[in-house]
Amino acid sequence: MSCPSRILAPVDFSAASEDALRYAIAWAGQCGSELHVLHVVPDASRQPWAIDAIGVAAASITDEWILEARQSLDELLARLPAPAGRLHTAVLVGRPALEILDYATAEQIDFIVMAPGQHDVLLQWMVGSVAEQVVRRAPCPVLTLPSAVKAPRWLGATRTILVPTDLSDASRDAFAYACDLATALGAAVRVLHVVAPPWERQLTYLPPQHVIEQLRQQTGARPDRGPAPVDRGCEVQSAIRIGDPFDAIKAYAEEVHADLIVMATHGRGAMQRLLLGNIAQRLLRRAPCPVVTLTAHVPAASLTASSAEPAVPVLAATGF
Repeated sequence: MSCPSRILAPVDFSAASEDALRYAIAWAGQCGSELHVLHVVPDASRQPWAIDAIGVAAASITDEWILEARQSLDELLARLPAPAGRLHTAVLVGRPALEILDYATAEQIDFIVMAPGQHDVLLQWMVGSVAEQVVRRAPCPVLTLPSAVKAPRWLGATRTILVPTDLSDASRDAFAYACDLATALGAAVRVLHVVAPPWERQLTYLPPQHVIEQLRQQTGARPDRGPAPVDRGCEVQSAIRIGDPFDAIKAYAEEVHADLIVMATHGRGAMQRLLLGNIAQRLLRRAPCPVVTLTAHVPAASLTASSAEPAVPVLAATGF
């Protein structure tokens, strides 16, 4: 699918989520997509408060949060160029990641745009941000907007899409998806494979010939030899770098002036940890451009109720 038909933008009314919403609006405008804007409020009955002690029913508090959230959504969208006739809004109650995943499945969403947020160190170690939970379990590609990327280029100016690959089937799918996007947006594709050798040999290590051949077979372009013939509707060029995967991906993205990174969340080898640990958190938060991740579908119910959920004040649902 070259362009999404239904885009979901979860918002928590932070500046970061508003930036992500603006980018989602740009995607919807470029692709003629439906745009779904979702906010999740906490269930007051699940908060660690002494509700009975203060004499207020939890249901009344939740209803008030819903009303305020709807008003805030209306005010937010009133000042943005949301697509007329193709805009859908919703306010749900519950755990943000679960509700986002359930909504995406129920509404057959095929693209999610959101911003990773900030958490204290302990909570981040326990469950990660809402965005990271969604990325791991989403039934469709998820675009995250790192906090350093304040104003992404308009989609019509997207010229380079970077695809990190570990040569697995999952990364082949990401490459094919990136080529479809590149064709739709008039962009070129750059594919990067990172080899992590023993540290003491890093300065002299050369990638094995079979790795070079695998990358050539996957992309149709021999590494570091210039662009391949345009047989996928877009220009493709591949490269191999030696070193730490996160550092190499970030440096190469800056080198080729990537406007978008498209990658699989499942794979093998050095890239297997991506989006499962520290490398994932660093890339989602510190990439120099937006990141699109693709993963196998996992039902939202797999995000169990045992996931930690902090107490949340009015209209301050867990940040993305």
